[in-house]
Amino acid sequence: LLQSKKKKIAIIGSRDSSDYAKKISFKVSEELAANGVIIVSGLALGCDEYAHKGSLKKGKTISILPSGLKSIYPKANQELASQILEHNGCLITEYPLDSKPNKAFFIERDRLQSGISKSIILIESKINGGSMKTINFARKQGKEIFCWEHHNDHKDPEKISGNLKLLNESDIKSLSSKEDLKILY
Repeated sequence: LLQSKKKKIAIIGSRDSSDYAKKISFKVSEELAANGVIIVSGLALGCDEYAHKGSLKKGKTISILPSGLKSIYPKANQELASQILEHNGCLITEYPLDSKPNKAFFIERDRLQSGISKSIILIESKINGGSMKTINFARKQGKEIFCWEHHNDHKDPEKISGNLKLLNESDIKSLSSKEDLKILY
């Protein structure tokens, strides 16, 4: 998958995501995967988990792990990791098999998610959320950055403070519908 000429797009967002963000993460990933895009995410609960699940419906996904392969994190997503492999996806880690996750590994994972992807889509994040580190790496790596614009009835200012900040910056492209995704296939 890493050497595939197919486009790879990282779908990122909060672990403590809203139900709306989980739904959007699933639908965006499903749509992109159905159109030949390989989805990259981090296997975390919330947006990452739903990005992987959506992509498995129609295509392939890559998970970047903050741990070794024998210490899948979080444990709640061990079955999802197995499903990724069963659907010819892959799990990537920089760490020895039994390595447990630590804070530095999550940041290093963010660097890899951005590094192997052509573009990054932020679904939902607080201004100080871990996903914002991925955005910083993406900028340094010269990646395209997209941000989901939550509809008015799903705007929880606390949960989307990162989105609100990014949507006011000139280098960020807004997404808010299935139609908007067509520029990414």
